[in-house]
Amino acid sequence: MKKGKLIIIEGIDGSGKATQTHLLYKKLKKSGANAEMLDFPQYKTFFGKLVASYLKNQFGKISPYLASVLYAANRMEYKDKLVKWLNEGKVVVLNRYVSSNQIHQAAHIDNRSERNQFVNWIGKMEYEVIGMPRPDLVLFLNVPVELSYKMIEKKNKLARAYIQGSKRHILESDLEHQQSALKQSFEMLEKHYKWAQINCSKDGKLLPKETISALIWQHVSKLIK
Repeated sequence: MKKGKLIIIEGIDGSGKATQTHLLYKKLKKSGANAEMLDFPQYKTFFGKLVASYLKNQFGKISPYLASVLYAANRMEYKDKLVKWLNEGKVVVLNRYVSSNQIHQAAHIDNRSERNQFVNWIGKMEYEVIGMPRPDLVLFLNVPVELSYKMIEKKNKLARAYIQGSKRHILESDLEHQQSALKQSFEMLEKHYKWAQINCSKDGKLLPKETISALIWQHVSKLIK
């Protein structure tokens, strides 16, 4: 049986990842592909609840190494399911993955050498120690911080129950962090050939979601043909 493909939708907070993940999943199904979809983090699991507590700032300021372990443990809870899907030849689309730790938690580290060391540590922890499957394609949604910040206000309240009514969690409310995360994303794009950038805005305005979806499909259709 042909091995499946693992596709990640990445971006800073408010960049439209969930929307584009769902649109891509629907397009894959419509094309006849055997597809599955999953969002990370999964907040209702054992480790997911700890991630939610971290985002509500219940632990205070903790090392990005420790924060990354929480997210990694949450993904580990779904390792068997992901491996099973891929072994069945399915195209799996994920909203966030290991790359989110390599973007957001690395953004807390100012020194570039230490940041690069940290990114490599995350890769070793998740891909080698835990054994998470490696992605075939990471699609980064490039949205200016000013636009993504506004998009967070429009997020579905039910989908954000994990922060108990707050409009933003601790990372979303920090514009400086979002700028650092965007900068870190560009560094990742330069280093990894499996990453592709999707420019989601023009002249200071966000492109229609259908236009962004079409740009994503240009990359995905080549991978699954």
